[in-house]
Amino acid sequence: MEIKFKNITKSFGNILANKDINFSISSGKIHALLGENGAGKSTLVKILSGHYRADDGEIIVGEEKLELGSTKDSIKNGIGILAQDPLDFSNLNVLESFIVGSKNTNPFINIKGIKKNILEQFKKYKINVNPEDQIRDLSVGERQQVELIRLLFNGTKIIILDEPTNGFSLEQKQLVFEVLKSLNKVGFIIILVSHKLDEVLDLC
Repeated sequence: MEIKFKNITKSFGNILANKDINFSISSGKIHALLGENGAGKSTLVKILSGHYRADDGEIIVGEEKLELGSTKDSIKNGIGILAQDPLDFSNLNVLESFIVGSKNTNPFINIKGIKKNILEQFKKYKINVNPEDQIRDLSVGERQQVELIRLLFNGTKIIILDEPTNGFSLEQKQLVFEVLKSLNKVGFIIILVSHKLDEVLDLC
């Protein structure tokens, strides 16, 4: 799979965040967008995830032209973002968040099957969280771990990490990085947005 950014430009009033961005990335490597705060990194990946609409340019995912400014189209094309602040459902428990955030539109949801799937994934990736735990009671690092598994549960194939490790313990960061490296080996596209050179050297 390949993602092509073509002439992506985005301004906020008089502030030019991205200007004529052109590059391609593909599966098989973990890519980094590295730069200081305010360099335009988060703006670019939020255009990819559909949270911002570019002023100009286009993005091609595989053979599909992405509908810019549409989170729905980004999700349909397998794009998920793990942001600096968890984009989760803090008023629900973990199991409920998987059900509410699921792309499955079948009204007859197999709750026991979903719970079994979650427990298997948590065990596989060494995540010590109970599906009945309230999300608001989890640490930021635990919430990010859960959100990563929820992205995989919903079929995400392109994972954007936008400065996600600020609330991680060292052990949590190592576990998440191991998950990302294993996903990359089986064809996922991983994009790390960071200003931390040590994380880039470790993961990319």
